[in-house]
Amino acid sequence: MIYEKLEDVFKNSFSDSNKVCIAIGLISEGKAKEIGRLARKYNADIYLIVGIDMPTPNSALQALMKAESNNKNLKVRYYSEDNFFHPKVFLFKKRNKMVAYVGSANYTERGFSSNSELTLQTEDGVDCNRVKKWFNDLWKNASSPITKEMIACRMSETKKYKWSPLPKMSRVKKVSKHINDFNQDEFIKELRSLKRNETIYKKIRRIRNKTIKDLSSCLDAEHGFEGFKGEKIDEFCNEGSLGDLKQHGVRKALHTASRNGTLRPFCIALADESQPIKNRVSKALKELNSVGKGTITKILTTLYPKKYILINGCSTKYLSLTGLSSGKRYVEYCEFGKELLRQLNVENFAVLDGLIRQASEGDAV
Repeated sequence: MIYEKLEDVFKNSFSDSNKVCIAIGLISEGKAKEIGRLARKYNADIYLIVGIDMPTPNSALQALMKAESNNKNLKVRYYSEDNFFHPKVFLFKKRNKMVAYVGSANYTERGFSSNSELTLQTEDGVDCNRVKKWFNDLWKNASSPITKEMIACRMSETKKYKWSPLPKMSRVKKVSKHINDFNQDEFIKELRSLKRNETIYKKIRRIRNKTIKDLSSCLDAEHGFEGFKGEKIDEFCNEGSLGDLKQHGVRKALHTASRNGTLRPFCIALADESQPIKNRVSKALKELNSVGKGTITKILTTLYPKKYILINGCSTKYLSLTGLSSGKRYVEYCEFGKELLRQLNVENFAVLDGLIRQASEGDAV
């Protein structure tokens, strides 16, 4: 059967359904609120995956979050993979029978009532089972919970493009997925609480900004890293708040590189902002034996504390920044970190590391 309007058909389908699965590229705020009302009215378990690539209002995402929190039988997620999400699929399970609606209509007032749309209804068991399997795969492997952090990240991204088409959401998806993966809710709440404690935060800022100043003096970047040798290498390695480099042969490797003349060009290349950071980090990871992600990112964070995130034991454990095997991965980590700085209103990555240490170990130093 084919339908041009879905409004009445959709609501009627809820009446005797015990499970509803919806995968939709675009939903309006009004329809997001409606799904909450339908969840309260009927006893069906509702699973909804929404896309963020199309112009779904952020207010609709907020309404879905609210509806989910108020209805134990409503579960909502967003499509978190990199490719564009564009389906319009509605699957209703009625006891042992299923019916699917697949077509052109987005879950909006116009899409359901006034636009010129076409939707195919099928009750064929084979087709409905294929739709069910497709949806379950998306739910399990390609979607993430809608969180206030994801919405905030999307708001920030869309503000840059006020008079343009919606930007590609790949950055939002990657950043939000990483925030979600490290179980952000409780930990971000704790970091925010510390940030609001003026006494603690002032202390962390003072200590960490002094550390950046001291480490910058060791590196001597303004003189082309000419002074980064001998005792200055020892001082840089021994300063432990941004990463303890005394072990694992790092200090010995830096002294060796200094003596054979490879350390200075290594640092100059790593600090060269005219080159993409992805290329610089990928090259640096292969260049000096025993000099890995901890040393490379400690140098970068010291030189550019607002741009480049620190990878040390603390960030690996508490921010899930693992497996830095390429510059591409580091770029993703930096994007995630910048969003965290924005959400927490923290000035740089050295201070963020101090906050994390204070929250996890009770000591920002």
